[in-house]
Amino acid sequence: MKTAVLMRMYVFVLLVFLMMTGAHLPGMAAETTSPPVPADELAIPARYVMVDSFSNGLAKVLLNGRWGFIDKTGKYVTAQYQEAHPFCEGLAVVSSSKKYGFIDSTGKEVIPQKYDEVDDFSNGLAKVWVRKWWVFGKYGLINKAGEIIVPVKYDDVWHFSDGMAAVGRFEAVPVKLPLEFTLYPHEDLDAPSGYKWGYVDNTGRRVIPQIYDRVRDFKEGMAAVQRYGRWGFINKSGKEVTRFRYKNDEIKDFSDGLAWVSRKQKWGCIDEDGKMAIPLMYDWAEPFHDRLANVKINGKWGIIDTTGREVIPMKYDELATVSDGLTRVKFNGRWGVIDNTGKEIIPIRYDEVWSFSEGLAGVRLNNKWGFVDITGTEVIPLKYDNIAREGFSEGIAGVQINNKWGYIDVTGKEVTPLKYDSVLQFTNGLGRVELNGKFGIIDKTGTAVTPLKYDAIRRPTEGLIPVCIDKRWGAIDKTGREVITPKYEEIRDFSDGMAAVCVIVRIVGNGYVAVNWGFIANPLPAPNPQ
Repeated sequence: MKTAVLMRMYVFVLLVFLMMTGAHLPGMAAETTSPPVPADELAIPARYVMVDSFSNGLAKVLLNGRWGFIDKTGKYVTAQYQEAHPFCEGLAVVSSSKKYGFIDSTGKEVIPQKYDEVDDFSNGLAKVWVRKWWVFGKYGLINKAGEIIVPVKYDDVWHFSDGMAAVGRFEAVPVKLPLEFTLYPHEDLDAPSGYKWGYVDNTGRRVIPQIYDRVRDFKEGMAAVQRYGRWGFINKSGKEVTRFRYKNDEIKDFSDGLAWVSRKQKWGCIDEDGKMAIPLMYDWAEPFHDRLANVKINGKWGIIDTTGREVIPMKYDELATVSDGLTRVKFNGRWGVIDNTGKEIIPIRYDEVWSFSEGLAGVRLNNKWGFVDITGTEVIPLKYDNIAREGFSEGIAGVQINNKWGYIDVTGKEVTPLKYDSVLQFTNGLGRVELNGKFGIIDKTGTAVTPLKYDAIRRPTEGLIPVCIDKRWGAIDKTGREVITPKYEEIRDFSDGMAAVCVIVRIVGNGYVAVNWGFIANPLPAPNPQ
């Protein structure tokens, strides 16, 4: 405790010294109204300490210790605030002092600053908190009109799930367990949380009393809840449909009308009436998806349906669902792919099998990689030392031989010679390649779009590709033409036709610099709306 106090005092003294001397930490922004570069090169002068990217025509900026939102001309469309959040679902959290409210995109305050804490909106609702005393207060939920949906009277409130929201009341009084829960002292009980939980419906009416120690969200009309150290299920009317006999790690949420539960380290399923639908016989089980579940017994995996019928025999060492009804399986140390009937799509003979991408899956055998199609046919020979993990993208995949990378197409034809130190996934018809620490871009024919001269290249956004050369950032178009000269300390991805750029406004000394942020417009024509 003493060390922590001394550290806070040291930091405070250091900050006071920095403010008095005008020094800045590395990368610390300095507020200035003088644009550091000619105004005609920036759509909005670099005078802000911090900025967010543009979205729906607005960007959040910090100037003179106050946050506000500007449009693409740099004009403030809102007041300036002590605190502001990015827009979420059309509204933004703002605070002028110690209270919070919401504004819309015109800057109008649509929900007054009267709450002590708020969360961003989610699914049309926001969690709010009103202080009662010191750090104690009450939570509720409001809608975008500022109307109270869940009264601001609870010690905690969750967001709605399946039409129900959990509400909590704090009580630090230890709970005495009934006799039936003290008969088995050898079994560990989950300790109460200090809260009592219940649920409200979407009108804010409390429909399930606050009597539970812990709760989960409702799924498929059922919720797992804990009482007296044990878990069970209730329905939306509050009826307890199972006995409270499970520990936290012995009960899973409902999916496809069933919930996995465990007793004495064996798993089975109960239905919505609490009746055992699948016997307690499995060592492990995963939730049902599309009415199928992966299960394990005696160290072997298989798949069952919601009736408990064994769809895939319990004989595999490992299995992992891929997609579209396909599952990767391991048997006797070898991998393959089967469908939901158990039919082998890719023979179980490989050391490794990856997921399909664009109809092809990477496979490895005897330390050599190739590709097979959906019928299991080896369409690209197993001759590569490595392949790109993402597989094919836009009909192109990265492959490696003798520590050198290149690209091939879906027929196995080399798009480029295997001569690069690294290659990255094709995006918008372009691939990024590296040789001797320098990056460049090629097209799908293998033709160089740019020379290998950049220190870094990022993914394209809005038709422009951020590039770095000699520690300065700019942007090129898909032809390799430099449309924004590399001269900025940083350039962010383009968003809504604008990109934030960082510039040095002055050298403070001892390697320290002061930087500001502005915005540059995308010089490319806007794409035609579809």
